[in-house]
Amino acid sequence: MRDGVINRIKEAFYKASHKDYPIKITGEILISGFGSCHNGSWNSEKSDIDVTAVFFDSLTHNHHQLIKMCSKIISKVAQRGTLTYVPASRVPILKFIEEESGIQVDFNVNNLLGITNSNLIFTYMQVDQRFHIINVFLKWWAKSVGIIGAAYGYLSSYALTLMVIAFLQNTDTPVLPCL
Repeated sequence: MRDGVINRIKEAFYKASHKDYPIKITGEILISGFGSCHNGSWNSEKSDIDVTAVFFDSLTHNHHQLIKMCSKIISKVAQRGTLTYVPASRVPILKFIEEESGIQVDFNVNNLLGITNSNLIFTYMQVDQRFHIINVFLKWWAKSVGIIGAAYGYLSSYALTLMVIAFLQNTDTPVLPCL
């Protein structure tokens, strides 16, 4: 399901006509999932999907301008009335519900660090299954007791994951290596 959502977003960018594409968006574009949907810690149907579009020829452009330019294309895969621009985020995002799946998507631009961090977490998930089990459980628990959510001033899911990694690297017999 997750891959289908990302593929439909890729297709929307691929099919976009020149009138949909502002002049500033040119060159190679990578559409990629990141975060829990990419690294293996996506644990429920209620989880959102984080997607970024990397514009390799526009890495220096203002993120707010680029994401506003993408909104016309994203509107083609969003349920009517669900597309919301969130400028106050550290990384500005377009929030929407994908039309075909009904899944919440957080879309941003040029988030190479998000992709890199997700790949690191994915690698740790491959090293020892115990990390995956502990991490998914702690994320579920933290959400259920309301102590996770960076948007609300709490720890981010990523910060909690880093704490789990640090703990598992510092046990008497380390579970995870330092990568």
